[in-house]
Amino acid sequence: MSNQQSSKFRIEIHVPCRESECILTDQVVAANNKFADLKKDYHIKLVLHENNKSSLSKLYNSVLNEIRSDKQRLEELDYIAFCHSDVSFDVESVVTKLVKLEGKYDIAGFAGAKKINLSISPLGWWPSSVVCPTERYGRVKQIFNKQLIDSFFNGDTHPTITDTRVATIDGLCMILGKNILNDEKNLFDESFDTNNFYDLDFCLYNLLSGKSIGVIVEHVFHASVGMSILTEEYKNTEKLFRSKWHKPIFSKKPA
Repeated sequence: MSNQQSSKFRIEIHVPCRESECILTDQVVAANNKFADLKKDYHIKLVLHENNKSSLSKLYNSVLNEIRSDKQRLEELDYIAFCHSDVSFDVESVVTKLVKLEGKYDIAGFAGAKKINLSISPLGWWPSSVVCPTERYGRVKQIFNKQLIDSFFNGDTHPTITDTRVATIDGLCMILGKNILNDEKNLFDESFDTNNFYDLDFCLYNLLSGKSIGVIVEHVFHASVGMSILTEEYKNTEKLFRSKWHKPIFSKKPA
């Protein structure tokens, strides 16, 4: 996004949810009101996909295809975000940071790591980044055992970093920029139909394609701590992921 374009900003936030349950709603309203008061031509549109029955991969692809089929809408949008319904953050702050970043990242999120070991099981961005725990980034509050815990992944090691490039991000919120939106072939793999591995797979595909992935360090609340990683369903999806990526991972290194 150039300096000339930064006077205008458009983002859609898509949230699959039960009925109208979305804890981000008030933040979006507050951000739009604040930008209006400041006379800034920034607009955040919240789209709720109520009672969604599709896998996240299938839902996200339907959104991407719908946007790509509407050329005016596609041209006007700077970003779209796919966000879990139990996630909340300061939307005004995040939008302000995205404007300042001027398209630095093709994919951005709120938690991720620079280095991962894909041979670790159960596989996910957090356990696989144990190979280099000092290069985890993000600040996420979660509920565990009925207590609010604060995970500041780079608080001690890199306390001044507010954004940085990484290898992969957590799917709690995935913000996609122009280079992704304009690439009609860039889609989520619908083979991952259990709402697991869609994020790691998407990041790996784009990393190996030369796209930039980044973490924006921002106070974020996420009600879930990801206990599904211990389920049998997760293990089966992990097998699918390994079957797909075994040869590319070990034969090709990212640029």
